[in-house]
Amino acid sequence: MIINNIHLAPGRRITLTKKAVFYFLTNNYGHFTAKEIYNNLKKQNNRLSLATIYRILEELYVSKILNQLSYPGLPILYEYQKEQHAHFYCENCNTIYDVNFESQNINTIKNINKHYVKHVNVEYS
Repeated sequence: MIINNIHLAPGRRITLTKKAVFYFLTNNYGHFTAKEIYNNLKKQNNRLSLATIYRILEELYVSKILNQLSYPGLPILYEYQKEQHAHFYCENCNTIYDVNFESQNINTIKNINKHYVKHVNVEYS
């Protein structure tokens, strides 16, 4: 099945809630927790449950529609990646920044948004 030309696993239904989660992530730039997505969508559907949001996010992640970001001390974050990019995580302020690695050599990055980079760890998924 397809949500805006993106394939879901065979046999998976496209529900209104699934569409709402997908549209929220595609129309809002950033990295969001399940609770943040839930709180935003709850305003439109007061019968929505946090467990449903977790199930939908997991399904969209397994279907490779969403990215899942995991950093020590932070809840799991989700994003819809419109363009290929890397992530920079500041351990001091617990903030994640997107980095366009095509315009920069990832190994020569020394300063991102006024943050000093002490080491670079590249992970592929």
